[in-house]
Amino acid sequence: MMLHIVWVVQLQLLRMAKNSLDIGSTQIYENYIADLDSFERAQGYLLPQKVINAAVFDLNRRLMENMIMNNKFINLPYNLGNLAILKYQPKVRRKKNGNLSLAIDYGETNKLWKDNPEAKDNRRYVYHTNRHSGGYIASFKWLKSRAKTKNIFGYKFVPVKQVKRDLAKAMKDPLIKIDFFEKK
Repeated sequence: MMLHIVWVVQLQLLRMAKNSLDIGSTQIYENYIADLDSFERAQGYLLPQKVINAAVFDLNRRLMENMIMNNKFINLPYNLGNLAILKYQPKVRRKKNGNLSLAIDYGETNKLWKDNPEAKDNRRYVYHTNRHSGGYIASFKWLKSRAKTKNIFGYKFVPVKQVKRDLAKAMKDPLIKIDFFEKK
């Protein structure tokens, strides 16, 4: 039973880079049903789709919480590499149009423009400096260099929006002290 769930988690982590390939819960459940033999069916392993979906959701949530709160790597099965959270410090450069290469803080920029019309006329922006993290940006990375599978570079890992928000919330919380590994 646990092997099925781990395999299901692995399928949900993969997406194709060029052509988005989502494997939904229906396909996962159909594959789960097809993998059961008669003995497993007789023993009561034939679970409803809602139970399987809840188990996969709970397992994925716990894995991501462990990654964020304990700075753990996840070793993917079948030699597919590792998932990690890595931090880096962006290089600040001036673009051709005069803006910096940092992300614009539109909320603060609109406040500045409302208070100072001259700043709006001159198109001055307020940038995100990530002071809460010492100027670092953290993101999820799939470390494919450790994978022993051929043709894996056509795939990418895209975490869901809630997981990205959980990472940002943990980094901004002054009571949580997490130091992620630095990307080289």
